[in-house]
Amino acid sequence: SGGAPASGGDSFDVVLLDDNMHYRSMRRVYHRLARDGRLGCCTLCLPLPLAEALRRNAARQESARVADATVSHMAEVLQWPDPARHPWECSTISLPSASSS
Repeated sequence: SGGAPASGGDSFDVVLLDDNMHYRSMRRVYHRLARDGRLGCCTLCLPLPLAEALRRNAARQESARVADATVSHMAEVLQWPDPARHPWECSTISLPSASSS
């Protein structure tokens, strides 16, 4: 419903999934759903060095912190998109993060 107007006065909807989806198979499910529904799909990557992720996590309120071991584990097992080996991942955008924010 709604959405920002596109050219010609049409409108479109955007579905945003906010998840780590650290395994390729997790992302693949949504790419298949989009393909089957004839929808566009894009993966947005926000790479961040582990040390910076741990620093930001430590700066959170205690009740919102994630265990350091969990953050480190995610950094170890995360499967970054690889369009050369997995063509369905060609719609990937990687945005560098400012380490000072």
